[in-house]
Amino acid sequence: MNGSRHDTEKTLILIRHAPTAGNQSRRYVGMRTDESISDRARTLLAAKKGPICALTCGAVWFSGPMKRCRETAVLLSPDGKPVLIDAFREIDFGDFEGKTYEELSGDPAYQAWIDSDGMSPFPGGEGMEDYVNLQEHGLHVLLKELGERRKAAVICHGGTIMAIMSVLTGGAYFDFHVSHLNGYILRFRNEDERISDLSYDRIGDRLSC
Repeated sequence: MNGSRHDTEKTLILIRHAPTAGNQSRRYVGMRTDESISDRARTLLAAKKGPICALTCGAVWFSGPMKRCRETAVLLSPDGKPVLIDAFREIDFGDFEGKTYEELSGDPAYQAWIDSDGMSPFPGGEGMEDYVNLQEHGLHVLLKELGERRKAAVICHGGTIMAIMSVLTGGAYFDFHVSHLNGYILRFRNEDERISDLSYDRIGDRLSC
């Protein structure tokens, strides 16, 4: 039947990159720190590669531009050549970059940011609204690149995942936080740059089955 809903159905799999040394020491690692993934992360990747590859079978692979995303995508994707989406970078943490919660504790600027529920701009860095808008732009770039193909896998940052999920669902940004190598599977219709009939579940729920 022509024009059936299945003609425009897409599957988008958002996966947070493998951790870096800075991530593992719980530092704010943003766009200013282009770290590689750690040796421990490579061990974690080896353990999860099979289930993730089964989940993403047949997908077109995309990646954010930073090393930690590209390295994860190269190790997981079948041909090691993901399509890069420049907009899918990490947020600019500004003055908080490279620091831990303990190191920032007592800093009035950090306390003010905490008091805003993490929604005020980072001092010397980026505002949340601008970042979310950038990630939404990246999503549209991806869908245009994907074209008529129906399945995409994206290695990106936790911030990218939270931004896209909050935009598409109308939910709160931090409600969609995920651990490294976890994420979401989204299914939706995409016509004339409009997204409808959205459903989703966590990758972790699927991999634990």
